[in-house]
Amino acid sequence: MGQPGAWQTHQEEQGLIPAWPQNQDGDGATRLPALAEQNPEGVVYIPPMYTKPRPIIPRYRAISGLISVLIVLILFCSGAGYYAQASGKVEMLRQLTGIDRPASLKPTPTAPLPDPKSSPDFGPAANIINSATTASKIDAQINVVLQPANVFHPGQTIYVTYSVQRPKTPGVVTVKWYTNGLLYSTSQTQPIKDSSNGSAEMQFAKPAEGTVELYWNDQLAIRLYFVVR
Repeated sequence: MGQPGAWQTHQEEQGLIPAWPQNQDGDGATRLPALAEQNPEGVVYIPPMYTKPRPIIPRYRAISGLISVLIVLILFCSGAGYYAQASGKVEMLRQLTGIDRPASLKPTPTAPLPDPKSSPDFGPAANIINSATTASKIDAQINVVLQPANVFHPGQTIYVTYSVQRPKTPGVVTVKWYTNGLLYSTSQTQPIKDSSNGSAEMQFAKPAEGTVELYWNDQLAIRLYFVVR
């Protein structure tokens, strides 16, 4: 084999091994190329390249899509409003929320009840219960009328007093109250043997035409008329 230096020179001439430039000192020493940091003047600064990214959705397409959505919403709201107006639900909603209150209905005027009949009606037992009176105030101790009346107000107490005269046999007094021709209430006393005075009372919450009937042993004695208004 030949010398290494001659072999290397031969390879370089053949182009197989690149020839490295060699720098030699004055004393013949070989020097490698200087590194970049060792030679700042030879560094070339390349600024970073920045490319503005393209939008995923073009602006004109986003605007046209937003306009389409607004048009659909407007059409939907218009259709819903027309349907609610035509079906009457808008008026009902206004009344429920108090925005549109219904017109107040005036009560239908009613004709006042007429004055009652002043004279009583007598029945078969009138010889036992021969007198009776309706009143707004009585002396409850002795069942004597203090304020006779046959016109009363709703809720006012109505009194009826009566007198039992010389019954031949013991009997009971039955008091029946009627309003507008219908039986409203019935009460009955304990058996009565001698002459005595008695009373009964009643109240009515509403206006009505009324009567009160007194019976002796289930026989009509007297009927009185009154009105509540």
